[in-house]
Amino acid sequence: MKSDFMNKVRDFFAKASAYVKPAAAKTQIFIEKISGKIYSNLKTAFGKSWSVVKTNFQKFAIWAGRVKKNQFIPLAIRIKEQWEEFTRSSKPDIKRDFESLSKSIKDTYDALLHYGKTALDNAVEYSEKLYDFAKQKLSKQKGIHPVHEKKPEPFSFSRFPVNLIRHIKYLSYQRLIIYLLAFVMFDVLLIWFSTYRVLHARHYWEGKEEKKFFIRPGKNLDEIISELKDKDILKSKLVFKVYAKLSGKDDKIISKGYIFKSGISNSELLNLLTDKNMIQTERFTVIEGLRIKQIAKNIENKLQLSSEKFIIETENDSLINILGLKGKIKNLEGFLFPDTYYLPLDIDERGLVQLLFGEFRKRVLNDEEIKSGIKNSRFNLLQVITLASIIQGETNLKDEMPVVSGVYQNRLRKNMRLEADPTIQYVIPEGPKARLKYSDLKFDSPYNTYLHFGLPPGPINNPGLHAIKSVLKPDKNNYIFFVATGNGGHKFSETYQEHLKAVEEYKKNLEKKSEQ
Repeated sequence: MKSDFMNKVRDFFAKASAYVKPAAAKTQIFIEKISGKIYSNLKTAFGKSWSVVKTNFQKFAIWAGRVKKNQFIPLAIRIKEQWEEFTRSSKPDIKRDFESLSKSIKDTYDALLHYGKTALDNAVEYSEKLYDFAKQKLSKQKGIHPVHEKKPEPFSFSRFPVNLIRHIKYLSYQRLIIYLLAFVMFDVLLIWFSTYRVLHARHYWEGKEEKKFFIRPGKNLDEIISELKDKDILKSKLVFKVYAKLSGKDDKIISKGYIFKSGISNSELLNLLTDKNMIQTERFTVIEGLRIKQIAKNIENKLQLSSEKFIIETENDSLINILGLKGKIKNLEGFLFPDTYYLPLDIDERGLVQLLFGEFRKRVLNDEEIKSGIKNSRFNLLQVITLASIIQGETNLKDEMPVVSGVYQNRLRKNMRLEADPTIQYVIPEGPKARLKYSDLKFDSPYNTYLHFGLPPGPINNPGLHAIKSVLKPDKNNYIFFVATGNGGHKFSETYQEHLKAVEEYKKNLEKKSEQ
């Protein structure tokens, strides 16, 4: 077990030395500041505890003087033995901590490419300062002189182990491994901390919190990264590319749609792009009573789909044929079911129309109660949905819908015009308006129920389930008229005189509100 642990440690640092490259300028400055602070702390610590340390310095200086250059291999073996002795005598929690740290560094491997060499360069630079500091201290002690006065050779990355030993050769033999481990752990921690800052630093953007992003099949890594950068989802193309390659995920990015939230980090971004089990959906609500044009506008704003393409797809003859209404309606107005949907991110205009229409088929056409109701009513499917859309346009109160349905069906039985304001709102060019003018009621259109008897040619919006059912189960009443109360509801009347009083009451309520 211990041998496996040592092998993992050796393999880890072997990989580190194979991949390190110079760091970016900003990180270089950061590391220098941190290294300088550590050196200052070390210097202070040595100053306070010099009486304890100097004896070990002297012993190691004498011992190191006996080691010739061609005896480096035995020295390295002895250092290795000291390392193994240290690991054997360490507490189990220390090993766990080191293994955990190694795993964290492995997970964020790009640090070895970006910051490794810089960190090691700084370690050597400040070990040289430590060497000079120790030499000065030794020279002030009577009877104690360094064996080697020659300054260590310039740092060579390929000969790092040899040079590091020479840089710290005045340390005591017994403490050599601990100090070496301290330097290594310092650099590892520094690498980890710098990497953590880069990989887990959150990138925030202005505007909408969420951004939608599509990766089409055939896109390579550079193209994907460039598009992410162009959409300001990514802060640094280089860092992300290096991270993707060193993590082994550069060829595992999945082509599909994504939603990214402001504040995403590089590590979170790559995890999302490569997670096969992650399914993102987008919440989209079609409110009862919306027209096709209004739905189209919403999908353009919310889903970044084309409103024009959506409208064209609603004119799909194959879907109209399913209703048996070819030649009777020009589009699917009234037959797109209002509900809250959780959409796949790669849905297109055709897919969305098919989804909304499919929900209408499931919730209306295939509903046994509704099918039976239509069969036993005086209306066919088109007439039911048309009247339901007018009711939906008049009120959003579910309890009122059967009453409004009863009023309109009473008027139809009496061969009276429906005189439904929503039908005017549907056809006037500048509509819908907050309040209709008298001139609007004369607008020439087959949908104008102030001019024409019976139902209009087709639905004027996409009604909800309650409005549809209210047509099949109207309230049994004798009401012929109704007017808004100004509080969201309506006042219903059986006679025209009652209706006029209700209208006057409505006008007074409006005047009171305008005075407040």
